[in-house]
Amino acid sequence: MDRSRFEGMFRRHICAVLLLLLAASILTADADDFGFIPQRRKLKYVEEFYALFTQNHMPSTDSTEQNIYFLQVALNAPYKHPIQALCVIRTEAEHEQYKRLLRARIAFLIAQGYLQLGYRYDKEEIYFFNLEYADELAKGFQIAEHYYREAIVYWDEAKRLAAMIYKNRSIRLSGGLIDAILDEARRIHVGDIDYRKTINFRIKDLERKKKIIANWGQNPARGRQG
Repeated sequence: MDRSRFEGMFRRHICAVLLLLLAASILTADADDFGFIPQRRKLKYVEEFYALFTQNHMPSTDSTEQNIYFLQVALNAPYKHPIQALCVIRTEAEHEQYKRLLRARIAFLIAQGYLQLGYRYDKEEIYFFNLEYADELAKGFQIAEHYYREAIVYWDEAKRLAAMIYKNRSIRLSGGLIDAILDEARRIHVGDIDYRKTINFRIKDLERKKKIIANWGQNPARGRQG
């Protein structure tokens, strides 16, 4: 066997060994090595469900429904021990204010999610060329109204908690996330953020558009158009 042929066989052998070693390292590697950390236990606490929302918040309909589900579960979940809270907790009064803040934030986000779902089935305006899809529009408006009314329930809860937070504003909590939630609660309380006004407008406007569809359906001339 000449030298060049031997060297070629040797190189192929080395490559095969390296590929086998690489495959073995992949099969035995920890999932953390790939930047993915699997959930090793079930979620339990409010803070964990809220973190899941912030990590997976996406604008698609399926994701919005998933986010709403996890946030609703969070409303009925226990809170972590005060030493594991999202800010420094020193007293029982601070802990109660902390829980109100998180609950207000979550209720607000659920209301926001239902509004977003409602928008997807709503329509800003109806033009004559939309009316050939009158049945589909009517079904969509019914779904939109359902979501808007669900949003009211959680908005009212966020509004109620914001009033309690403002009433106890002398209780000082601080931290990046908590500061933002405190400001949000203040804006809800004073009316700078008013989803109820938005929701009421959307429901009222749905009634207007439903009448347009109903009147078009009762028009005997529509079948002779064209």
